[in-house]
Amino acid sequence: RAADLLDEASVEPILAKLDSDGLWDDSNLTPKSLLERYISPEMELHELVVPRWQECVEVLQSAQCGSDGPIEYPEFRRALRSIGGLDGLGAVQMEMIIDLVDLSGRGEIVVEEFERAFAGLEERLAAAVRTHWAAVLGTLLSHQSPGSGGALMAQELYDGLCEAHGKGLLEPIPSHHLRFCVNLFPRGQLAPVGPVLHAGGGALGGQG
Repeated sequence: RAADLLDEASVEPILAKLDSDGLWDDSNLTPKSLLERYISPEMELHELVVPRWQECVEVLQSAQCGSDGPIEYPEFRRALRSIGGLDGLGAVQMEMIIDLVDLSGRGEIVVEEFERAFAGLEERLAAAVRTHWAAVLGTLLSHQSPGSGGALMAQELYDGLCEAHGKGLLEPIPSHHLRFCVNLFPRGQLAPVGPVLHAGGGALGGQG
């Protein structure tokens, strides 16, 4: 866990700032307790689930009993707790996972939405683009409409990502995740030049 990586020396400036601002007065404050106060519980869930997302998906697909339909909450809870490392999930943690996946609150879990939440898709897409950024950029720009000035609509972006995937430029992202990749970019028109060029040296849309 991130909280276990800090020592007293590395957190001392943070403590001094908190003290000078009058935000904290606790002589027993430790680096671990500091991080546990400020790190979102969702981050801890991701640390548990993300490394096991493929196993989770396989178990959830088995729970579908050969169908492609959604999974009701009770079966989802049973399936997830059957996985080693997740068998100790508490009731609150399980409900947080459900809230992260079932954003509409319809009472069912769609396996693809679970993948989108926990498969680390953004990081894998960024890694793939860093490796083949020039070829990916060229492929995306080939799908822009005439007179668009380099901007792509969502469907054009999806078509470009599909072509890049077909060329082996976006491994190891599964083809059925490409729709999710579109959602990682800003809504509406996208000018791919900036994000893709930046991905050559940093994360998608970050500074390279």
